[in-house]
Amino acid sequence: RRYPFPESGFGGQHTEICCEYIKFKPYKRFRLWALRMSGQKRAADPCSSSSSAPPEKRREREVEDGGEGTGVGAGGGSTAVETVIKLGGVSNSEEQDVKALLVKNRKLGEALDQRQVIEDELRERAEKLETRQATDDASLLILNRYWNQFDENVRLIARRYDQSGSEPVEHLTGEGRSLKPETPEPDGDSNQERVKDRGHQGETATSFLATLASSSSEEMEAELQERVEASRQLTSRVVEIYTSLKNTVDSLEKELDSGADNSVWQVASQLNTLLASENERLRQLTDQLQQRHTHMTNESRSLGRAMVRAENRVGELQVLIEELQWDMEKIRRRENRLNTHLGDVLERVNSKGYKVCGEASSVCGSITINKRKFEEMNSELEENRELAENRLSELQKLQQDLQTVTQENNNMRVELCCRAADVVRDSSEYRCLQSQFSVLYNESLVLKAQLDETRARLNTTRTARLRQLDHMENDEVSLQRKVRTEVIQLEDTLAQVRKEYEMLRIEFEQTLAANEQAGPINKGMRHLISTLQTHNQQLKGEVMKYKLRLREAQSELAQARAMKGSSVLQSQSSTELDVKEETAPLLPQPLLVTSQSRQNLTMAQQRPPALAPQ
Repeated sequence: RRYPFPESGFGGQHTEICCEYIKFKPYKRFRLWALRMSGQKRAADPCSSSSSAPPEKRREREVEDGGEGTGVGAGGGSTAVETVIKLGGVSNSEEQDVKALLVKNRKLGEALDQRQVIEDELRERAEKLETRQATDDASLLILNRYWNQFDENVRLIARRYDQSGSEPVEHLTGEGRSLKPETPEPDGDSNQERVKDRGHQGETATSFLATLASSSSEEMEAELQERVEASRQLTSRVVEIYTSLKNTVDSLEKELDSGADNSVWQVASQLNTLLASENERLRQLTDQLQQRHTHMTNESRSLGRAMVRAENRVGELQVLIEELQWDMEKIRRRENRLNTHLGDVLERVNSKGYKVCGEASSVCGSITINKRKFEEMNSELEENRELAENRLSELQKLQQDLQTVTQENNNMRVELCCRAADVVRDSSEYRCLQSQFSVLYNESLVLKAQLDETRARLNTTRTARLRQLDHMENDEVSLQRKVRTEVIQLEDTLAQVRKEYEMLRIEFEQTLAANEQAGPINKGMRHLISTLQTHNQQLKGEVMKYKLRLREAQSELAQARAMKGSSVLQSQSSTELDVKEETAPLLPQPLLVTSQSRQNLTMAQQRPPALAPQ
């Protein structure tokens, strides 16, 4: 690349500096290959120079030195800025070239620093824009998902309560055809992996964000209007279904309230038909929902696997980005070091007055480089020698200071040993220490007395606690003995109770068996007794009747005796005969009954006492 700049020392002519860079591909590093001075003088042509320079360098010049020099480019009328460098007075062209290289190197370093700052700012802005775009995309996806869920819920409600049997809700609109993706896709990597996973099925899922990016504002507005209209139609359909249901319920209530004979039956039949149709519709809806649930579960599993792969891919990419950023930082640091090293080399060349030969004289260049290295080594050796001498002088000073300090320390130690005891006692420090010691000693005595008192209390409490523990142990042992004896007594009583229970159980079983055997006998006896009682009641009634008749007959006989005299005996005998004849046929039956009852009673008495009737 050629970088022309004007030089006032050569009558307005220009000197070109031709620099060649070699780019290393593995590390993206630049190395200075050669510095060549052409020495050719060309006429100053700002337009041609600005047009020959690439647009990147023109922008760098504008950033570096805005306002120092301007030139209008020939191609397209763009404005380019040229840097005017004042080198001052020079003796020859070589010195001019060296100074120009120094200035240009410094300018390039500043431009690189500015470019680095601009790159950092642009990177921050790009990251902010990416995060903002990610948040916007996430909000759009959430809005789209909940909108789709709302439409689906409204559609399900309409299908649930639709009495017409038709399904116009399913085909109202396309739900914003291009704005509704088949599956929500969070990022590009997961989309690519999902397309790879579903490539064998031939399914191509369109992304919601890609659709938004590909469509214009008019298309998006039209599609959103269509989608809003679709949602409005869905909600209006639900309202219509609700009104129809309400009208049906009102009509049924009116028919029930009318009080007709067949109104209840008609209402019941209508409700039955409605419920049957609703049952069939619900069954179809449940089948469809089950199929959809299975499909969504399978799809969620595949999406989960794709998400795991995408997360792994994101982690790998983040690690790769961090590694690349670290490599870029290393490259930048190396580039800065090389730039500083190049500036130092050029300064040394300028200060030492060495000549930099061109490409034709490679031997001369190697000789100058060896001389330069030798000079550098000599200068470094001199600097190290001066530094060593300075360090040696500093060490000597420190050694002298150490000797003086040790001598003073020894003198003070001797003076301390030789000082009199009275002087020490009369000193304020000694008195202060003595007062502090007395205070501390008194405090120690008080603390010792408190410690003895606490020890005595501790011993008394310990003995009391031990006695209490002994009493508690004795009480516990006695209680355990009592409990043991009570447990033994309870076990004995439990054994006796168990024996009694067994005996009672056996007796109960025997009595139960006897009662089961004596049940029909007791029943027959009760029936016999009841029949006998009723028969006895009848006999008593008849006896009372005969007694009344007898009394009547006796009264009549007394009257007849009074009236007739002699004929009384005959009439009385005849009446007695009549009474005997009437009472004779009734006497054998009770006798027979009593004999049968006596036989039953004797049989019952011969049985065991447990089987006797109560």
